[in-house]
Amino acid sequence: MADQITVSVDPDLAAVYRSASEDERRKLDLLINLRLREATESRTSLRDVMAEISRDAQRRGLTPEVLQSVLEVKTGETQSPFDVPGVNTQASTTDILDAVRASREKA
Repeated sequence: MADQITVSVDPDLAAVYRSASEDERRKLDLLINLRLREATESRTSLRDVMAEISRDAQRRGLTPEVLQSVLEVKTGETQSPFDVPGVNTQASTTDILDAVRASREKA
């Protein structure tokens, strides 16, 4: 049986997940598990990953001012857009590995 954790996501992503069928949720759970595994097994340091994300955001036009305006809430307080309830997953490691194998066989 898989362990369950809570992960915070954008409200739009949470809505998509909640409205997905059971089969679609299982596939999303597998993808999330795979991405977490890749991120934790990476030989790249978190600092390097964050630097790459920052460079990509800057190339796409995200300036400190734009970021601040995104984070501003109507009350004038700053709040993370990721401050939303998490999503529990039922996918096991075996489910994820099976999905990865199946996707690679199709490629």
